[in-house]
Amino acid sequence: MPAAVLSLISIDARVMIKHRGRSPPLLASVRLHRSPRPPRRRRTGRCAGRGIDELPVEVVIARCTAVLNAAPARDRKLIAHFNRGVAYQRLVWLSSAIADYTEVLKLRPNGWRTLSNRGRGLCR
Repeated sequence: MPAAVLSLISIDARVMIKHRGRSPPLLASVRLHRSPRPPRRRRTGRCAGRGIDELPVEVVIARCTAVLNAAPARDRKLIAHFNRGVAYQRLVWLSSAIADYTEVLKLRPNGWRTLSNRGRGLCR
């Protein structure tokens, strides 16, 4: 374990009883553990990030639609349309998925993932 991760919890000093006339030696035992991480705070208004695949599809669509209604910047708009397109594709709502992928392609014309997903939607 790296020293930066370790934190000192407690130091127990024990004195040996058998010291035979000399000063008793001090034995220190140090218990070390990983420093606790603060709990993650989830942003409920996001439609992107880790764990997006674990959410129900309806929740992803609602979050992405809320982000798009808030008139986001270009990058957030791109991510919201892409993630909503993926969610629509999972529900087999292919016309809505293709429409979202088309919006992403307007913002980033050479996005290979978007082109691939849009092609899959058109093939079905």
